[in-house]
Amino acid sequence: MNKKESLRFHRNRQLVHSAYVYLACFILDCRNARNHMRYGKEEDLHKKYLEILAKFFGSLERDGQLQDDLNKSHDNILHQLKVDFPQFSRQEVLVFSYYAVGLPVPLIHELAGLSFDKMTSMTKTQMKKRIKVKACPRREEYLMLLEREKLPNWVRNALFA
Repeated sequence: MNKKESLRFHRNRQLVHSAYVYLACFILDCRNARNHMRYGKEEDLHKKYLEILAKFFGSLERDGQLQDDLNKSHDNILHQLKVDFPQFSRQEVLVFSYYAVGLPVPLIHELAGLSFDKMTSMTKTQMKKRIKVKACPRREEYLMLLEREKLPNWVRNALFA
């Protein structure tokens, strides 16, 4: 393996590793919460589950690991988005971050606390319109991150089975 192939191999390995380690940590936290059953009531377990979701995916109150990773990999894109568009609500910033990493729409709807599925697409469309009309240095990046990448067939089949 030459140097170029080796670099590509390690970069791809790191990309896959990062994605699945993140998912595995989330699953382990959920499993540990469920298995420790020190929660007397079902609502206590649900509260713990919401805390774990917030830790990894963010919430209306705080950023999660997803937003931190997005900022690290895209030169503080979410911080700049808030500066360029101070009128964007926390919910809109969450929707932006979820689209940017490619989460499925039904999950975006739930994580962002939107009232129904269609609200996710409506929020994205409204954000795109506001981004397109404003001259800001990172406009093209914002628009590219809001674009939906085509999911592999195995993912689409799992989501829409």
